[in-house]
Amino acid sequence: MSVNTTEFKTRKDARRMPLYRRVLRAADTVIFGAEMQRQLWQQRYRIGEGGGSTAVLYNGVDTDRFSAPCADRGPTGALPRPSALLDTKYIIGTVGKMRPEKAQIDLVAATAVLRAQGLDVGCVIVGDGTERPRIVEEIERQGLSGFVVLVGETRDVRPHLAQMDVFALTSTAVETSSNAALEAMACGVPVVCSRIGGMEELISHGGGVSYEPGNVPELTALLARLLSDDLERARMARAARNAAVEHFGWDRMVDRFVMLASSP
Repeated sequence: MSVNTTEFKTRKDARRMPLYRRVLRAADTVIFGAEMQRQLWQQRYRIGEGGGSTAVLYNGVDTDRFSAPCADRGPTGALPRPSALLDTKYIIGTVGKMRPEKAQIDLVAATAVLRAQGLDVGCVIVGDGTERPRIVEEIERQGLSGFVVLVGETRDVRPHLAQMDVFALTSTAVETSSNAALEAMACGVPVVCSRIGGMEELISHGGGVSYEPGNVPELTALLARLLSDDLERARMARAARNAAVEHFGWDRMVDRFVMLASSP
């Protein structure tokens, strides 16, 4: 059996945990998406006791599909930008459902501060959801109508990843191991992520830096540092791509799953 969440989104789900626990403790193996998640569930719900085993299976990414032209960055980290939605020198962006815990509004606030500091930066947000009206209101309040683009939902995020100098994951809850961040890394986009769930495990091989969830000044400072240092951004871009290929490639995930499935 596999566990796909770290914290429950609703009280209704949390109230079902006694049933979930009985079922999970009867499994031969329970698979988690991150080591942090496994330790939390072992301590909180005693999963793995009574003879059952636990394992970690990280998400995988198709590093062939999420590759060029995204990964073809020059020595300064610059990218050709097909169909660029913004004419700013730098573009930061994110991909995900617009839900309160995703906190894209923090990225809008950081963009406003960066521009006030003199950085010619814009922001692209891919996705849609219930938080969209609140995000639009914040964009208008900050006077960023020409500098933040809300793409909406799309079936192929690669053209948008190809425009980003930095990918930001601003989640404040729920996140275990972000597929969106992993796809960005495979495309050679440096990641700035909140220190939540298993995200530090995802960036432990290089290509990303983390900050305290909800700490907009810290998020802003990390973005400013990366955008102001072309060489460091290029180094992180290469490290992100290498980490995705070497540690989180689709073939590695499948091999790990087969090994777990065939274990006695």
